[in-house]
Amino acid sequence: MSENSIQTAIAEAEGLIKAGRHGQADMLLSSAILTAPNAPALRRRLGILRAQQMDYPGARRELEAAASLAPNNASILQPLAFVYDRMSLPVLARAAAERLLDVVPDNSAAFSLLAGMAKSGEDHSTMLDGITRAISRSETPANDKARLGFAGGRLAHLAGDPARAFAFFESANQAHSAQDDAAGRAALANRLMNAFSKVSWPDFQPRARLILLTGAPGSGQAFLADVVASHPDAVLATDIGPLAEAVVGLKERSGSSDAFPECVAGASAEVWQAASDAMFADLMADYGEAKVYVMSAPAAFLQAGAAAALAPGAVIAELRRSPMAYALSGFMRHEGASAAYSYSAEGLGRLFRTTETLSAFWDGVLPHAPITVTDSELIHAPEAAAAKVLAAAGLTIDPDCEAQIEAVAPAARFADDIGLDRWRAYAPHLGVFRYALWPQTP
Repeated sequence: MSENSIQTAIAEAEGLIKAGRHGQADMLLSSAILTAPNAPALRRRLGILRAQQMDYPGARRELEAAASLAPNNASILQPLAFVYDRMSLPVLARAAAERLLDVVPDNSAAFSLLAGMAKSGEDHSTMLDGITRAISRSETPANDKARLGFAGGRLAHLAGDPARAFAFFESANQAHSAQDDAAGRAALANRLMNAFSKVSWPDFQPRARLILLTGAPGSGQAFLADVVASHPDAVLATDIGPLAEAVVGLKERSGSSDAFPECVAGASAEVWQAASDAMFADLMADYGEAKVYVMSAPAAFLQAGAAAALAPGAVIAELRRSPMAYALSGFMRHEGASAAYSYSAEGLGRLFRTTETLSAFWDGVLPHAPITVTDSELIHAPEAAAAKVLAAAGLTIDPDCEAQIEAVAPAARFADDIGLDRWRAYAPHLGVFRYALWPQTP
């Protein structure tokens, strides 16, 4: 197979991927590899495709094969390190990232991955020096400077230097080009509140119960979801796609000329039930049959009303972080350009206030008011927090749930390194958040 034929196959696969035909792209690339088994470009593209589809074992096979054919290719080492990390293979992930730095000394992805794997008490000085040099170079792209800044900030944080860490985070936020869309989310929240204030809540027997864990980003949803879903009668739906698809389908099912959320105002009980049946059919096909399905996502707070209507008796649990911990957590985490809420104090403040407003609305309008779980409960009383969520779904806490709690150290219950109280070390730098969260009125 010639080089031109290889590039043509990759281009055709790219077109299929853009069209959403991932299975056909996989088959095309797999077929091309049979013809050209020693073409690293084909194996690299197939490995990346499978990683995007969360088939990490399949991605690993192809990327390892590509790396054996082209051991110094940074475009292969980078996704391979990512896949190792996603598969919880830290030794291999670290080795791939370090090899990547040997090939490309300023590689921001390698520094980011290594910083994410770093632990308190380790000597991070060499990496911090490398990150500082890379940021200082004028030719380093802005987005790479942002990624490097978040990596340096985490290392300085672990080293117990909050002033240096905050400076890194501040420079990272300034360098990042993502556009903050907190205002757009506020507009959507207003549309949701207007639409769901007019909805007729259906009352039918859904095919299963639904637990939706949501709230502000970084508030411990993943930890609590794992605990609740450890119950023998529950299953964790790692993809909230069935909920999103049911929401999108409401317009067509109701014959409404309005998109979501406006279409919910005129949806009949029969429309809600048909959408509910389709949602649970998708969940059962993807995750097997269960009495209770558990979903978890910060953004799903915008869909809480739809979840309550699609699954009457649904349990909506809002996880609440103390405002300063929430703000600092968002400021210090690199989420990528698709999560612009993490890139400015002002945007975080607007998102916080939008969430507060929407929370108060859901509390007053949903048939069953959301259950509140605080960050303090996740640290000091996780069994009680899980028990009250399960009780609302008609279940009692199970030894498997308690075992899952024991398996996760308190410091690992949030997706950051500040836990419950470590934000206080940053007190001299938090004035920007005080104003953003609670702006002064004239």
